[in-house]
Amino acid sequence: FEGFKIQNADFYAAPFTQWLYNVELTGSNILFTGNEVSQDGDPREYFFDGAWGRGIAVGGRHVTVANNFIRGMYMGITSDGGSDRYHWFRNNTIYASMASGVVVGGTNDNSTGFLRVVVEGGRIDTSFQEDAIQLDHGRWNNDAMPYTHAKGVLIRGVFMANCAENIVDIKGHQHTIIDSCIAIRSIGDDDGIFDPPWESGDANYLQHDAGSGAAIARGYNATDSPNANFRLVLRRSIILDNMGGVDLAHDGGDHVINNVIMNNNTDYRGPGQSLGGGFNGWIRNTAARCFMNNVVVDRHLIAWNWLMNYSNTFRLDYNLYYNPNGEATFLYRSNTSSPDQVQAEGLSQWQTAMSSDGYENLLGQDDHSIEEPPAFASVPALPTGWSASWDFRPAQSSPLLDAGGEYCHAANTSGASSTLLVVDDAYFFTDGYGVTRGDIIRIGIGAPVVVTAIDYTTNTITIDTPRTWVAGAPVSLAWSGSGVDIGARE
Repeated sequence: FEGFKIQNADFYAAPFTQWLYNVELTGSNILFTGNEVSQDGDPREYFFDGAWGRGIAVGGRHVTVANNFIRGMYMGITSDGGSDRYHWFRNNTIYASMASGVVVGGTNDNSTGFLRVVVEGGRIDTSFQEDAIQLDHGRWNNDAMPYTHAKGVLIRGVFMANCAENIVDIKGHQHTIIDSCIAIRSIGDDDGIFDPPWESGDANYLQHDAGSGAAIARGYNATDSPNANFRLVLRRSIILDNMGGVDLAHDGGDHVINNVIMNNNTDYRGPGQSLGGGFNGWIRNTAARCFMNNVVVDRHLIAWNWLMNYSNTFRLDYNLYYNPNGEATFLYRSNTSSPDQVQAEGLSQWQTAMSSDGYENLLGQDDHSIEEPPAFASVPALPTGWSASWDFRPAQSSPLLDAGGEYCHAANTSGASSTLLVVDDAYFFTDGYGVTRGDIIRIGIGAPVVVTAIDYTTNTITIDTPRTWVAGAPVSLAWSGSGVDIGARE
């Protein structure tokens, strides 16, 4: 399907509880490309409770939705699960959604089928009530569905901006990778709505309730229980000028590595207020997790509401923290005493806190982390909004250069001209789910190779070109120079 224009569907004629689809794709092996699905005007004026309009509803198998323009829908693109489905949403522009730009649901029954979705490229801009992307394993019928039904989502290279709640809200899915994305200007409130005039680009927000959200938010529905197999990998992304930066899961195994998290203290009245901060985490399970190789710059809080139970499975190291207006500030909860938050001023106090007070077993207490300006090639000290001229690569004298840590290691086996690599944690990486290209990685100091398949159960990675390595060799996404850089750009 190519070259169509569907505009100004009559949402008012619907029964109060009816779902409305401008386009419904229910077949197999469909390509929907180069089309426009749009509604003129302000969607806050023509959507009401129950009359929910989906721009493109994907319910088929192996569907590609690419290079489309979608504007003014309640939800831009939605996808439900089913039996062994793969979908690719590529290079779409989704603008002015009432709720979320993209919603990925799980299976709508108790089958053993699975859903894998790649959202790649394009722009999702302005969601009046919720998020740019919402991942909800039981979105339509059953909030208590097991995580295993929605196997994985890859969000790669998407520009996402101006959302009332979060940029990406992850309520489900067994394995989510957010890679090389830009996430800016989310308000962070469940009931937040943009205040007009939104078309002018003004940063005016209407404060409904006091919120504490983040650009990348992790959560679970009331019927769910903590699940160590519920994993988010956030990497090589720029998270900027939101109410909060990254909300680590209460109930999953998060890997947050090689990101830039800057100036995330924006409240509903615009930037530079007193809410939010770089990252938080309140962890309740023993899954392997990490926060590594990140740049966190904030005038308010680097970390807040930090509580790391089972800390012997958490790697915290090789980060750069910086406050242009003073010492970096961290708020954390003691694992051994009062639930009240304790304030650490400066990296040294934070390192001391992370080596005591119940955090003694952390795998790295930010031992190799630094506190100084990141020295990007060309980025303001506390940027707001977005400029395409900003360059987040390290400058020649930057402390970020070659200062990062490796992602994982080859397991207790060496390889001799082999294409099968067993590592201690394969969840850092993706094979593209058979939809798009897999990751480019380096084993030791060897030449880069492409990941073509991953068995997460056995931590076995298949690569496209034979390589030789020794047991324990470091494995990371491809890097240049003499080692992995800190930050989102090599």
